[in-house]
Amino acid sequence: MRYFKKHFFVFVILIGFTFISCGEQKDNPSKKKATLEKPELGFSAPDFVLNDFKNKEYRLSGLKGKVVLLNFWASWCGPCRMEMPSMEAIYQELKDKGFEILAVNLDRGGSEKGKEFVSDYQLTFPVLVDSHGETAQRYRVTALPTSFLLDKDGIIKEKIIGGRNWSEPSLLGKIVTLMEE
Repeated sequence: MRYFKKHFFVFVILIGFTFISCGEQKDNPSKKKATLEKPELGFSAPDFVLNDFKNKEYRLSGLKGKVVLLNFWASWCGPCRMEMPSMEAIYQELKDKGFEILAVNLDRGGSEKGKEFVSDYQLTFPVLVDSHGETAQRYRVTALPTSFLLDKDGIIKEKIIGGRNWSEPSLLGKIVTLMEE
């Protein structure tokens, strides 16, 4: 009888946990979460407003209808320096076809280094200033560079940590595929 009571108690607890866990809603990144902003795959990218080096204002949500490569970088970051020429190359190739790059500069203590970097690399895509790192914190950026690839609805489709050659066929193919959807 004692054996039965002990096992019955364990059985009741397991059944309770089963019902509780069945009621939980798990995040499904394959479904669009158009109203829920979260810096994770399958969710709407958190909106923000930042200025470029010329003080022009950019709002992420203003780019709906375009595929967006959102890149967080700093001038002192070696892998950031390495990937910028390929970002400029794909920007030139795709900018008139519904593609945009927003490169968010995280240099601390002013934007002079970032301005020099943009000039040295002859970057023509928008380079925004987040010198206090508030937007990077919202996106949970912990390493540089970190990039997010957003579809036309602003849904995060890829999160890429580390420098890349954006002209590489597999990466370029992902961008083009999103543009065709």
